[in-house]
Amino acid sequence: MFGKAYQCQLHDFLPWSSLPRCFLPAEADLVTHYETLINDFLAADASVNNGQAACLWPQILAMCYPALACKPLVHMMLALVFRGLRNQATQCSGHALDFVEVFCGEGWLTFEMLSAGWKGCGFDYVHSTSHDLHTSQGVRLILDSVCCIRKFGLCWLATPCSSFTVMCRHQSARLPENGYLGPEDPYQFVKDGNALMECSALVYFVCYLLSIHVTLEQPTTSVMSLCASLKGVLFFTNAVRYKVYMGAYNGPTVKPLELWSTWPCIGGLETGRPDMPEAESLVCRSRSGFTGRKDLLQQSQIYTQEFGRAVAEICTREWA
Repeated sequence: MFGKAYQCQLHDFLPWSSLPRCFLPAEADLVTHYETLINDFLAADASVNNGQAACLWPQILAMCYPALACKPLVHMMLALVFRGLRNQATQCSGHALDFVEVFCGEGWLTFEMLSAGWKGCGFDYVHSTSHDLHTSQGVRLILDSVCCIRKFGLCWLATPCSSFTVMCRHQSARLPENGYLGPEDPYQFVKDGNALMECSALVYFVCYLLSIHVTLEQPTTSVMSLCASLKGVLFFTNAVRYKVYMGAYNGPTVKPLELWSTWPCIGGLETGRPDMPEAESLVCRSRSGFTGRKDLLQQSQIYTQEFGRAVAEICTREWA
């Protein structure tokens, strides 16, 4: 489904080499503003999450941008933010993106956004290994793309949830006692899930700094939003939790979802629980735990075209 039209033309935007060694005098107030925001977040991270983001984010950014390695995290974040701000300054010439969808799957949300006339990209490792957020190449691609979104544009994150849901709780051992991070050794799938959560938290915070509307989607049984870095980001950015049912958008099952967003307009997607007595349940509970229908679970991970259209209609209503 994805072709060249979905590829972000990053060469049209400012490269890292174009960033001056010193910020311009006119930008001094902006530097102070963003430095304060970042430091406030890191102070909260240190107080509540034992500095989880401060420990892990520099490692992520150093792998993605070797030129920033050994810099303090605040300086890394400032370089990223000012690259985005300068790209946003080109939006009047029509170069900036309106939206980016990360973990887009079949891409119906991206398809409907493009069909509505908005400029953007959809990324998922199933379409290209270069989109894999388990690699520095993939994380850099996403961060570069986010830094190409215009002010008040949209970033949509549908981070894979398999190791965070209730059905996997026994295997993942994600419990309050371990901050819902589970034991990473020897469970690679838990480690992989934590890495995607950490990258999502970083992207969410960068979007907040750049005044980009951002939404994180998860099943309501997911504990991802309770993990340290992401929990801190959602709290600091005043993200609001909205509840929707994919069954209300022509989904094959009821499928309750939570949308954590900095954009109040996302509340327009909320629906009541649909009456679907003939729909099969995705998960069944027994004495031994939870079991699920693998085929239905895989099918339920795909947004319907109707849901993608509903998101596009909100954007059109607010941006047109």
